Formats: sequence, C-alpha cells, structure tokens
Amino acid sequence: MEQSGKDLNLSFLLEHEREMILKVLQKDEKLRKREEKRIRRLKNELLEVKQKGFIRPQDLGARQCTRCLKTLGLIFDRGDLCEECQSRICSSCRVVNPRSRQWRCTFCDKLTELKVSSGEWFLEERSKRFERGQLSSDVVKQTILSAPLSESDCFSINSTMSMYSETGDYGNAKVSGEILLNVSYSYKTGALSVLVKECHNLAVGDERRQRTDAYVKTYLLPDKSRQSKRKTSIKANTINPVFNETLRYVISHSQLETRTLQVSVWHHDRFGRNSFLGEVELAFDAWKFDCHIEEWYTLQPKVEGSIDSMLQYKGELTVVLKYIPEGKNVTPTADQVQVKKSFLKGKKTSPLTLPEGGMVELLVKGAKNLTAVKSGGYSDPFVKGYLLPDSNKSTKHKTVVERHTVNPQWNHTFTYCGLQPGDLNNVCLELTVWDKETVSSNVFLGGVRLGAGTGESYGKEVDWMDSYGEEKRLWQRMIENPEVPHECTLMLRSSMCKCRK
Repeated sequence: MEQSGKDLNLSFLLEHEREMILKVLQKDEKLRKREEKRIRRLKNELLEVKQKGFIRPQDLGARQCTRCLKTLGLIFDRGDLCEECQSRICSSCRVVNPRSRQWRCTFCDKLTELKVSSGEWFLEERSKRFERGQLSSDVVKQTILSAPLSESDCFSINSTMSMYSETGDYGNAKVSGEILLNVSYSYKTGALSVLVKECHNLAVGDERRQRTDAYVKTYLLPDKSRQSKRKTSIKANTINPVFNETLRYVISHSQLETRTLQVSVWHHDRFGRNSFLGEVELAFDAWKFDCHIEEWYTLQPKVEGSIDSMLQYKGELTVVLKYIPEGKNVTPTADQVQVKKSFLKGKKTSPLTLPEGGMVELLVKGAKNLTAVKSGGYSDPFVKGYLLPDSNKSTKHKTVVERHTVNPQWNHTFTYCGLQPGDLNNVCLELTVWDKETVSSNVFLGGVRLGAGTGESYGKEVDWMDSYGEEKRLWQRMIENPEVPHECTLMLRSSMCKCRK
C-alpha cells in the first residue's frame, strides 16, 4: 500500500464514527500483538530443538548421525544426507512424508512445520509485495489521531513485523565494510532524520549458505527501549545493499544534545539468531545541526562494556527526600497518617493518631523522557509507592494521573510515619511509574527503590533490598542529615526484579 497517512482524507467522518473506528483498530492491534507473541514462542521452540539436536557435520566424525550422534555402520544403516541441510542422518532421525515418500531430518521437518503454522511464508510474501508500504489499519489510525509521530515513523512491513532482532550472535561474523548516512535535524518540526543510503563490502552473515540478508537498526542511546528502535527493510543476498530509507525521531534539540545515535547492521536469519555485522555511534553533543551531513562510516565491532551493555533507559524521576525524627515533626492531617504495621513495631495504632517514631517525607516532583506507549507518542503517567516490606494499602500512595505527556510534573507528597532510626536500615521505599489504561491493565514504565541496599530486612534476606548507586546514596544522605530535604534525579529501572550488582 503506497498511500501514506497524510494522503488519506477522513475528514468526512463524524466524531463518534472516528471513536468507533479507533476502538476497532485498537482490538485489531491487540490481536496482532497476540499473534506476534505466538510466532515468537514457536520460533523459540525451534531454537531449543536446534540447540539440543543440531550438531554441525565438521564437529563430528564421518560415521556419526548429525542429530542423535549414533555411530553409523559401514554396510548397514550407513546413514543418508538430508536434502535440505546436507547432514548425514540415521534412519531413526528421519520424518517421512506419507504422500511423496520423501524424508527430512527431524530438525528440517520442525522448521517447515513452524514456517507454516507461524504464517512466516505469508509475512515474507507480503513484505515483498508491500516493501515500502504501511499496514492499512496503521494508516487509518495515524490519520485519525493526527499525531506527530505518525508522520515520522512510517516503518516498512519488515520493520513492523520483526520480532527477533534483539537476539544477536555478536561473534559469528567478522566485521567489515562501511555505511553511508545522511543525518539532519529540523528545528521547525523537531525531527531527527537519518537517511540510510547504502552499505559497502559487508561481512558474510551466513557462512554455510554464503549469503548476507542485511538490514540496519538504530537507537537513540541511552534509550534501548522498543520506542527508540528504528529499522530498515531487509535487502536479500547482497554485501552491498542499497536502502535509501529514512528513519526519523521526534525529539527536542535540548534532549538530542544528550543522546548518541547507534547505527548497527545485521544479517537477518528467519529461524535462527540474527548475526551482528558492525556498528557506528554518533554523539550529538557537538553536532552541527544546521546542516545536512552525509558521510561514509567504517563499521566497528561490538565492544564489551560499552553503553550498549547498560540497562535499558526508561527515563528519569526527580524526588525530594527528608526524614523528620520523633518529637520534631508536626501532627499530620488524617490522610497523611500511615499505620505502622507489625513488621515495624507490632503495635496497633489508630489511623487518626500519629504513631510513635519519626516520619519520612517524599516529594515526587516529576519525571522526564518516559516511554511513550500511546499511539500518539505520549503516556498518561502516575507514580505509585510502597514502604516495603509492607506492600498493602496501609503504605500505598499514588499521585494523580498526568495526561498526554512523557515529562509529567506531579509535586505530590508521600508521608510515612512511625519510623524509628533503626527501622531506616530495614525498610525500602519502592516507587514505580505507570501508564494509566482505561480498558486494560496499566503499563509499567519504570521504577526505583530507595533503601540501604543490604539485601536484608530485620534479619531476613529479601530480594527487594537491592538499592544501588544514587538510590542507596540518597537514602544514606537522608539518614545522616535528618530534617534536611535532599533532592535527586534518579534513572528509572527497566525492571523491578532483583538488581544484580
């Protein structure tokens, strides 16, 4: 479909008709994502079969079955070559087609089965037919919403349907070649345009088949989220691919100066691990934004410990933390009083009475660069907080929901009462940021944990006492300097699983 969103005229639709269409498209998108998840699961099953049973012929002796490693005979059961993978297979590792009486090895049979059941053949043919087009539902949705990102992110079918690019085999191919890029920025539209023109003399991605099916992927580091990823289409069987495709980001000039553009080249393997063919990184801190820069860049190998190995960038949260010791705090209002549970003192207190002990006061100021999960390139974020190990309603706090933004300002205060100085090394303040959804579950956008980071709480080992870096230092400053407000901007975690230091 060659028609773009800006060429599609839907002005004749009434408001309620637009809403009805958007609901249908939302359901279609959910079904599409569910199908992508199913295909991804089937591909993972294939990888497991491949890893468990596939052994390259050069790793074995000439008289062994490639699949089960059974020793083959000199006269009987000598084994035969599979026509598809050219591996020597014993009689037990074959699957015979009852109609044609032809056979495949167990791995090739599983590969064919998954190709049919996953619809991979359909996606492949559709990408050939509509290589530069958009899905029709996306065109309609983007036209109705008239969002800035809709005009800048017209991905190809190959980019939209790709689900397997993050599992790369970095050491498989020797990096070689160059990439020609034209990078420009528009102050008027706030759009960064990366024109990927061509590559020259790439490495061979598939040694066995001696071919390279190349595509280019970009991120605006340190953001490694799905929203930061852009991809070109796949150019089959060439080490000198010509793309001439523009990848765009909508980002303010002030934010762009703090980012680095990572451009990497990959070989696409439909049923295996994609192979890394090289990358370049362009820092924008001293970039000349007022001119188009077209240049050949030499592809570099992946460097361990580089910025790519960092946790995914999910944005930043700014808070002000203060501890007020017992006897120096004022009586809070009824809605500020938090009951001190049994894990602290084992005493029941009235919700209208100030519990004994000090008070931790947290001001949630705001966040920036949050992940945009809505179609229009925004989110509806709010912050939720618990004082662990108590994760029930007695310590639960929530800010209001800030609509249509990825840079919210809340200025909302969370108050936790009844804390003795000894409690401060055993509790942890967990803050999570969420996108508010009306008809489905809220979407996790990131989080932080403020605590001592000792791994223990009241003598018990716990996963959530894993504060590190600035999270831990902020909590320590609060303990060492009571009554003093301590402001800090913290990087949001991409997951609230136990941090591996």
